[in-house]
Parts: sequence; C-alpha cells; structure tokens
Amino acid sequence: MATPYLLQKALVEEIKVLFAGYETENAAGKLVPLNVYPQSLPEKTDEEDSAHFPYVVVRIVDGGIPSEEVAASCRMVIVMGIYDDNPDYQGNKTVLNILQRIQTHLLAKRIIDGKYAIQYPYNWQIYDDEDLHPYYFGGAETNWTLPAVQQEVDDDE
Repeated sequence: MATPYLLQKALVEEIKVLFAGYETENAAGKLVPLNVYPQSLPEKTDEEDSAHFPYVVVRIVDGGIPSEEVAASCRMVIVMGIYDDNPDYQGNKTVLNILQRIQTHLLAKRIIDGKYAIQYPYNWQIYDDEDLHPYYFGGAETNWTLPAVQQEVDDDE
C-alpha cells in the first residue's frame, strides 16, 4: 500500500538517516542532532521558543489523482529551523547547507521506500530576515508520484 502518510513516514526516516551524526547548536549552546518530525512540531516541553531547535518538519500539503490515466501525486514541504546566536548573523548558511544536502540526496536517489518517486519542480526558500536572529528558517517544496491504485477485477463476471 502507498499513501501520503506512508510517504511522509518514509521521508522522516530518510532524513533521520541522512543526518545521522550531524549536529548543530541548540539555544543552550550544546551540539545536538536535528529533530525530525512529521507534519508539525510537538507541544513544547518548556516555555522556551527554542525547545525544538534545530528541527526539520516533513509536512503533507496536498495531493490528488487528476485522472484514471495519471498516477496519484502528493506535495510535501520540508521546513526547518535552526538556532544560531553568532553575532555575524550567518545562520542562513547552515539552513542552506541542510537544504542542499536534502535536495542532493533526494534528487540523486529519486525513489524513496521503493515506491515514491520525486518529481520536478523542486523548490526551496530561505527566510532571510535579520529581525528573526538568532532563529533561521528555510524550506523545500517537493512533489511525489505514488503508485497507481489498481482496479479490482472480479473473475466471476
């Protein structure tokens, strides 16, 4: 079975594996791995806005089946946030590096979990607003093809 939910789950796992061993600083100044979440950030465990940083969220946006002859599609966005309180205001470089690593991996691999194929266009964006310092954000919009649903055939007819 192939569903948007299972695609999301596969992408979360793919990104976790891709960034295994990768660490960046959190608000406490400790090197920590990227938190990777499906759909949205979980509830904060404390009052700090930075409790989930650094993070990547894999979010289902929409999808559909335009006709019987065309495979199902699903649009997913991958959003991220990092914390970088360095006074040089260059946290966008870390965001760009994360985005590039994901893009290179997905476009080189092309098929995730043996059944979900990434399609063009692949778009990314960084949110470069110095008023957000020390928080930096970016994201990528990805488009996927899901295996077609096969019509059931009743052999008795």
